[in-house]
Amino acid sequence: MDKQQQANTQEQEQDKAERLKRAAAAAKALSAKKKAQAEAAAATDVASDTASAESKVDTDKGSAKDSGTTTNNGDDKAARLARAAAAAKALSAKKKAAAAAASADKATTDKTESSQDKDKADLSADDKAARLARASAAAKALAAKKKAAAQGQDASEAKADKTADKSDSALTDEEKEARIARAAAAAKALAAKKKAEKAEASTTEEAKADTASTKSPAPAPATQAKAKSTSNASANKESGSNSANNNKALWRSLFAGFILAFIAALCTVGVLLAQHDTNEAIAHNRALQEQQLVRSLLPEIMEREESQGRKVKFECKLISHRLIGHNMRAYIVRNEEDQILGFISSYSTSRGYSNPLILIGGINPQGQISKIDVQLSRETPGIGDKVERRRGNFLDQFDGQNLHSIKWDVKKFGGDFDYITGATVTSRALVLATRDFLEVMATTDLTTLPDCSR
Repeated sequence: MDKQQQANTQEQEQDKAERLKRAAAAAKALSAKKKAQAEAAAATDVASDTASAESKVDTDKGSAKDSGTTTNNGDDKAARLARAAAAAKALSAKKKAAAAAASADKATTDKTESSQDKDKADLSADDKAARLARASAAAKALAAKKKAAAQGQDASEAKADKTADKSDSALTDEEKEARIARAAAAAKALAAKKKAEKAEASTTEEAKADTASTKSPAPAPATQAKAKSTSNASANKESGSNSANNNKALWRSLFAGFILAFIAALCTVGVLLAQHDTNEAIAHNRALQEQQLVRSLLPEIMEREESQGRKVKFECKLISHRLIGHNMRAYIVRNEEDQILGFISSYSTSRGYSNPLILIGGINPQGQISKIDVQLSRETPGIGDKVERRRGNFLDQFDGQNLHSIKWDVKKFGGDFDYITGATVTSRALVLATRDFLEVMATTDLTTLPDCSR
């Protein structure tokens, strides 16, 4: 506590000293400011006196001129120079006074700020020192308090241990044996008391049960028979109710099954009726599609048969070959006398740029191509799709060709077929696929193939 008071006293003395220093600096700054103001006032008085003298000279000149007297030009010049020198001195004095006042104000401000900064720095340092001193004193006090408490606790424990040792050592062996015997007797007495209470409770319960059985007489035979018949009747009633519920559930299931079977029968009849009504329309549309197909792929044969007033018929077959694809549709075109007029078949290839590429072609019985066209293409729009008939005449160069009439490749690879610039892969894929188609058709008997309806 004495150290803390000393630290506080030192802080107060330092604060007083700093305040005195700040007051002295402020007094010096105020004195310099007043001195500058006095010099400025003196310069102002000189300037005003000079101005009044100039005005007086001008007045004298005017009066002399009015009276008809003339002055010398040399005197006028001297007077003007004197006035100019006086005005310059006055202006210089005024500027000097203003500069002195400004410098005094700045010095005052700088001293004030520096003293404030120093006060803050000193105050913060003093505060830190004081806080450290106070924290150190508090820590020492807390340590002293804990030490005293620990010493008191140790003394109490030592005293208790000493008393216990003393009491234990004061007892003799006989007294210890007597204490053990009294504890054993007390335990036996408590066990005997609990056993007696338990036996008394069981005896009381047995007596209550005997009393109840004595008061309630045995039921008569008639009463027993009545109760038995009542239980039998309730059992019969319950079994009858269960059988009735089972019958109801069975009838409900049968009714639901009948309803479902009836609905299924109605649906089947509706489908059969719809199929019967639409079979003719489907067959008619299929015939039109086949005729249009023959007209587009076997145009010469179709024109010849129509000009003779004869109809053509078609036989659909499924053809599978590793060169042209699996389960491709092929048509055998016949006339009314069952003469084969030509063949039409689909064929595919995976040599294109974007697979698959599916084509369809028509050939005559001699294996000569009549027309071919593209059925499905995923080639690049604007480039690869130029092989299609709707986009150009690339497919016209296949008309009238057979397997041995031309070199089946594009000119870029030594063949006779033109190709589309920028779509060489697609052009070559179509040429090679058509060559494979002609080879398969030349080596396959379509009449032995399975029908499309199987």
